[in-house]
Amino acid sequence: MKLFFYSLGLFITLVFTSNPITLSFGFKLIPIFYNSFFIILFFNKKILNKVSTSLIFLICLQLIGVLRNNSPNSTIIYNLYLFISQIIFCFYIFSFNYYMIKKEIGFTKLINYNIIIPLTLFGILNYILLALKINDSSSLEIGDAILIKQIFNIDITRVTFPLVSGAVNFGFIIGITIISTILIWHDLSKLFKFIYGVNLLFLMYLLLINDSRATIFTMLLLLIINYFPFLKIKNLFFKFIPILSVFGPLIFILISLTIVNLGLDEYISRNKNDFLTGNSRFIIWLAVLDDIVKFEYWQIFGLGDFGSYSSGVSEAWAGLFLAFDEPLLTTTHNVAFNIFYDLGYIGVFFYVYNISKVFFNPIQSKNTNIPKLLLAFFVIQGITDVPFGFYTFQNNCIFYLIFIVFFYVKNEDIFSTNKSV
Repeated sequence: MKLFFYSLGLFITLVFTSNPITLSFGFKLIPIFYNSFFIILFFNKKILNKVSTSLIFLICLQLIGVLRNNSPNSTIIYNLYLFISQIIFCFYIFSFNYYMIKKEIGFTKLINYNIIIPLTLFGILNYILLALKINDSSSLEIGDAILIKQIFNIDITRVTFPLVSGAVNFGFIIGITIISTILIWHDLSKLFKFIYGVNLLFLMYLLLINDSRATIFTMLLLLIINYFPFLKIKNLFFKFIPILSVFGPLIFILISLTIVNLGLDEYISRNKNDFLTGNSRFIIWLAVLDDIVKFEYWQIFGLGDFGSYSSGVSEAWAGLFLAFDEPLLTTTHNVAFNIFYDLGYIGVFFYVYNISKVFFNPIQSKNTNIPKLLLAFFVIQGITDVPFGFYTFQNNCIFYLIFIVFFYVKNEDIFSTNKSV
């Protein structure tokens, strides 16, 4: 029962901390009070010695960044709210998971209660609210659902969901849930294989109506890598991911232009310029690169959240997002670029360094590849979008939950058990 209440806390955090539906400030305080109660029950100061110093430093940089928020819509109270929410969330997940690992609950249950259960509940609630037509973002035209049209020959408009800002961000949440379920499939009992099988169909349906093309292609790539029989090639792929976290845009441009040259874009693109411009991302990235080469001292530590707005560089692409309420506040559509503006070169360094620690971890066990695959999913999605930071608090939470999985694998020689659900 304690484990379920832990998952419920994650679910509550995802729902109330950051979403586009207008809520009174009282509702947004629910996760803080709920999670704080369980921190009091389960906090163990030993956990501070177990968490990586470099990860703590990255968290601190994020906290400083949110206090330096440059958005004209931000307030001191809301910035403090995000600051406190991040601290409480990190203490909550590290404290509770240290307790769970000490109790030897097993790796499968760790994945279940950290990722699958809370994110599935989040997906179900979004679908219910969508059915009830509670969707503040429904007025935003985001194009047709291309994959459903190509696979089933059905014309529908892409669906956006109420509790997440942006279709891509919702796709990320559902995608990480699907891949987590598949990765622990062999450890599930027959009953849970049936239940989770039905859930996988439901989650895939959500992805298709959301038309999360990048998410689906990333999942397929990682599953192929996971079940690929040649270990050396798999290890080479994993060691390539930290490089991808920085040079991903270049790789993405090359792949996109190759797809155009092969004539494959007509099957998976929404318009003729979709792949020629990377859905306008190439324009954004060129403006960013032009700005980066002009070194200024603020680039060392960044400008704080919405740093691209503060620097003025977002004016170069604001015209691409005139349908949005705040075109100047749109992101760079790449995690490394966004961190550069928000947290500077030092932020980019600690982001890449923490990622590298996972992929170059020398420990080999049955579950070694799972945190690598989950983090690879995050990094690849971060090439064209920004699942890191307070722009979408839900995705930022998932980033740290992935490190919980890595924390278990690092300590698997101490806490070694793997019980089925």
